[in-house]
Amino acid sequence: MVCPITNTDKSHPFHVNLDDSTSVKGVILADQAKMLNVRARDARFVEKCLEYIWMEAIEIIKNFLLKRLLQNRLNLLYIVYVNY
Repeated sequence: MVCPITNTDKSHPFHVNLDDSTSVKGVILADQAKMLNVRARDARFVEKCLEYIWMEAIEIIKNFLLKRLLQNRLNLLYIVYVNY
């Protein structure tokens, strides 16, 4: 799983700030997590993300996915009810 990093901080609730403990600067866009083959994209390793930063991003991703799942279930229940 990868998340893009940008230098533009819009103080969005899904952004995780990279602090002075990392050489990469900016914010992690946790709401844009993607699964991709980094070998096929010829990606290169820059540095390991510190655990407390990664855990903050993971928590945002989990909450984002849970919210989406609950919304989809409510939509599905509504569709089943209407079609019933």
